[in-house]
Amino acid sequence: MPDGYRIMPHWHPTTENVTVISGTFHLGMGEKFDDTAGSEMPPGSFGFLGPHMKHYAWTTGETEVQVHGMGPFKLVYVNPADDPRTSAAK
Repeated sequence: MPDGYRIMPHWHPTTENVTVISGTFHLGMGEKFDDTAGSEMPPGSFGFLGPHMKHYAWTTGETEVQVHGMGPFKLVYVNPADDPRTSAAK
């Protein structure tokens, strides 16, 4: 992901595991994006989010993460207008 990339609030029906390969990944919890909250995850960090846990993320520097877990993987945005897969997303 490029520097400053944002992943708006969303959730998954299964556990999501995240490992930071490079860059800095920031992870926040809740239904509203707040880049003053959250945890900074430097390279080598690992975290997991349980099913239906609402969260969001952003990057500092070009960042590479590995996401894994039991499938099928699904991402549900809290606000459907934030979904970049739809034409309604900005």
